[in-house]
Amino acid sequence: MIAAGNLGHSPVLKFLGVSAMVASGLALAITSTAVAWSVPGRAASLLLLLSAASVAAGMVLAGVYGVGELTGRAWIGIPRTVAIHGLLNALGFTLFGLLGYLRLRLAGGGSQALAPAGALQPR
Repeated sequence: MIAAGNLGHSPVLKFLGVSAMVASGLALAITSTAVAWSVPGRAASLLLLLSAASVAAGMVLAGVYGVGELTGRAWIGIPRTVAIHGLLNALGFTLFGLLGYLRLRLAGGGSQALAPAGALQPR
């Protein structure tokens, strides 16, 4: 929808696309927060919380961009949105998330605690 909004110059389509992305990203942040609170170990929990906070911040930024596009007020332009959103996703969400899950796995709590039942059984 975001691409359709860009191609058709439709602020409403662009806003709908951004809204769908923001909603799914915030759902991921909420789910990641729930996982972070349930894992053993402070370091892993903190890293996973930082990951969730980063994706939430990136989604709020994307939402501000989307509302600006819909209203015709460019509070934040696409170049700045992409730069900040990209850093939050690459360094915040991805790096902290990977380090958190790695820390959890190395502590012995990651493979069984986060996998669906039977998913890690040897074949």
